[in-house]
Amino acid sequence: MATLKQLYNLVHALDKSEKKNLSLMITAMGGQARDRYATTLRVINEQPEFDADKLKKKLSANVSGMSLTEANDYFFHFICKSLLAGQGNASGTFGLVKELMLIEIFLAKGLYDVAEKNLQALLPKLYNHNSFGLLGRALELNSTIVASNPETNLDFTHRLQIIDKRREIARDNLQYTEVMRLNLQVTELVHKIGDAREKKHIEMYAPIYNHPIWHTPFNEISKQAFAMFAPLKIDMVTLSAGPEKAITDSKLALEEFNRRFTMRDNHMAAFYLLDSLLSNCYRAKLADEIPAAIEQLHKLVPYVSQRSVVQKIYARIVFSELAHGLITHRYAVGIQKLNEWTQPKNKLLWDGSPLGYMNYILGAQLHYMNNDPDKALDYLLLVRNAEKTFRATMQLTYQFMFLMCYYKLDDYSLVTSTANSIYKGLLKREKLYGPERALLRFVKNTPTPGKIKESLNQLYTHLLEMSNDPLNASFFYYADYLGWLQKEIEGKR
Repeated sequence: MATLKQLYNLVHALDKSEKKNLSLMITAMGGQARDRYATTLRVINEQPEFDADKLKKKLSANVSGMSLTEANDYFFHFICKSLLAGQGNASGTFGLVKELMLIEIFLAKGLYDVAEKNLQALLPKLYNHNSFGLLGRALELNSTIVASNPETNLDFTHRLQIIDKRREIARDNLQYTEVMRLNLQVTELVHKIGDAREKKHIEMYAPIYNHPIWHTPFNEISKQAFAMFAPLKIDMVTLSAGPEKAITDSKLALEEFNRRFTMRDNHMAAFYLLDSLLSNCYRAKLADEIPAAIEQLHKLVPYVSQRSVVQKIYARIVFSELAHGLITHRYAVGIQKLNEWTQPKNKLLWDGSPLGYMNYILGAQLHYMNNDPDKALDYLLLVRNAEKTFRATMQLTYQFMFLMCYYKLDDYSLVTSTANSIYKGLLKREKLYGPERALLRFVKNTPTPGKIKESLNQLYTHLLEMSNDPLNASFFYYADYLGWLQKEIEGKR
């Protein structure tokens, strides 16, 4: 039974067209219910904030022959009916559900030929919709229609074919569900420990990585499950085998995607695959695949209607173009791209993306490597307010870039204060690994100009030794510590 609070929330959740349709349905009614519903709708609309006592007082005067609670419940369900009636031309999942409901009505009335005709028209839509529940129900109805229709119920070959298809879909659904289950387990571990930085971490991830599902070839995954399976598998490969292997698998996944789909069919799956490919190219510092992937991202835009998704795509395009400049050491070219993308008109395309701040950080790196620390600081300061939302590794990278810029500018008072800030931040962490401990020693021992030059050389040596350890790989993914340090060491000689 709906409560008064639920009724209030439902009324205030209606948009203009839904309220108009509701008013028309109320007007078409007769008797006392029409006046009661019209008054209830008006009273609830007039109250901007929920106040149970005021509402009950105003509504009780319009209820007779039943309790106020019962009247509210009736009106709640009437609104639900109006919402369903207003979805006559619904698209997407809701539209498919309504088509299935209509087929069930035809079947219940014994109209087998009409039910069969409508079902055969619906099945292709369901196969492309990635909803195992709706598809499974449609195939179940198909079995019922054939078995119930006197003209076809003895066609056992056809009935077996339908059952075989239902078994295939059930198997694909189980496979899909297993992928989701494993993904949830990985998400839990990533939340608890992040990237594997110790052998015991690898042991915790191993049961998930070694599950047979991840060894299934892309061409053996159903079309319905592929859109979910392929991006997740790439993520598993990245975590377990590294970005180089993930790049190879991303290319295979994209080949399979292009064989089965068009970008119009499933643009989000294409985006996630291209996003994974580009991220791993940056992690592995491999530039060859980036231009072609960027071109594919540009081709996705016309098929996307949601502005937030368009911004995600453009943010990844910007990131990849800037990353290409860093990886290839063509810093001036990267800065030119940065200047183009930060023009007011172009900036609107990507700046609203949740990870848009990464492009400013890459812009700072480009200017730093191009010997312009002042401009690098300008870009770092643009995202200062977002620093609290950074992951721990990114926050450390961000602060260290400030330190390197101040050092390049010979501003040792800010070098000291930034080093102290990094030192305090590292001490607060529950666990420090080799590279982080090396940074801790560096910032602890560099308060004066006389010590920092020697410390830079020591830090570079320690990080270079640790960079070959796979367990430290994630530390170097999004920060070129070795490149920055080498540039300062060579420049200060």
